[in-house]
Order: sequence, then C-alpha cells, then structure tokens
Amino acid sequence: MLLSLTVKAKLKLDNATDAAKFQETGEQYHLACNHVSEYIFNNDFELNTNKIQTKLYPDLRQRFGLKSQLAISVIKTTVARYKTVQTQLRRKPMAYATGKKDKKVKKFI
Repeated sequence: MLLSLTVKAKLKLDNATDAAKFQETGEQYHLACNHVSEYIFNNDFELNTNKIQTKLYPDLRQRFGLKSQLAISVIKTTVARYKTVQTQLRRKPMAYATGKKDKKVKKFI
C-alpha cells in the first residue's frame, strides 16, 4: 500500500534578490510545463518520458534557463498529469446532457 504525505511549508528568504530569483524560476518552470504540454497535445499525446526528453530537453535548458534537474522535472510532471487525466477518463468518462426529453447522455473521450 502506498502512503502519501503532504507537507505545507513557508519559504522565508533573507533578501528581495533571492525572492525575485525564486519567483522567476517558478515562472520559468510554469512556462516550461506549458511548452511540454503543448508538445504532447500536438504530437498525438505521446507520453513516453524518454522520447519527450530526447526531443525537448535542450530547448527547455536554453529557452527557459532551467537547470538539468528542473528541466527533467518539468517533463516528468507534465507527463504524469496527462497520465492522471487518462486514468480518470477511463474510470469515469466525461459526459454531457443532450437536452432532449429522454435525458440521454452522450459520452466522449
């Protein structure tokens, strides 16, 4: 059985320069995740981390100025989110009401 623990922490930085650097890194990480997500979306939802890393790693390092560990984390995080959505859709597919009196529901995936 897997057990997860969530820890909430407040980061206290000594000066405004460090805080600004941390903020900038977070923003670049976010933009990089969006870049990877766009790549996955435009390439038939290929969720092979190694293939994506081979294709996007140099671009993530150069374009977003991420260190190697963060660049790999961006890829793994984004792929994991897509896999989570796939699992959720298999378990409970999205549906919408047709608006007709028979109240049929159309499913889509």
